[in-house]
Amino acid sequence: MTIKTMMIFAAGRGARLHPLTDTCPKPLVKVGGKPLIEYHLEQAVRAGVKNVVINVSYLREMIMSHLGDGSRWGLNIQYSIEETALETAGGLVHARHLLGSGPFFICNADIYHEYDLRLCLEFDPAFVHLLMVPNPSEQPQGNFAIDSDGFLREISADNKASSMTYSGIGLYHTDFVDDIDQLHTGLAEHQRTPFYLKRWMANGRVKGHKVQSLWCDVGTLDRLNWLDDQLKAKL
Repeated sequence: MTIKTMMIFAAGRGARLHPLTDTCPKPLVKVGGKPLIEYHLEQAVRAGVKNVVINVSYLREMIMSHLGDGSRWGLNIQYSIEETALETAGGLVHARHLLGSGPFFICNADIYHEYDLRLCLEFDPAFVHLLMVPNPSEQPQGNFAIDSDGFLREISADNKASSMTYSGIGLYHTDFVDDIDQLHTGLAEHQRTPFYLKRWMANGRVKGHKVQSLWCDVGTLDRLNWLDDQLKAKL
């Protein structure tokens, strides 16, 4: 399988990284001497991606000006502009016309990871695939549980021992985006992908894959500084 498209979620404000994000959008915050989002673009190139869709809202002009059309990386970057930042499901639907047809990567701009996305090329596009990490201290309960056969389930008393945390990286097919159908209700729950993931999980359509490589949700200044130290130690 080849995957030519990646969507990067970059519309959020990043309030927990105040005061850095007062004047700099979170995807452009530097770690290891480089803006976070550039690591994702480099990983996209290594995986054979050609087209990158980035949803932008807060300080979007700075992101668009910095990345341009993506030609520096040999990529074609298109922007899905959100006047008010949408939640993840709303962002996917809003960007649907830019995603083409077929499988595509999704990635949160405010994480760092060293997972080789080329491993995803062996995944079956008939399923949603989420990359999962061991539960970090800030998310001890996890998001979902992984069955012995690799399917993801909602956490329950019976499976909580196998819970893991969603890394912010996944593989979708545009068919799943077309199945997002309740945004019009206006309910906050319906604007977020977990609402739909739980529905797909109940139908056995979501698989999880464990990530053992370096990963960090860069959500606070402490975590940003920790990651910066980790990357500088590698130089």
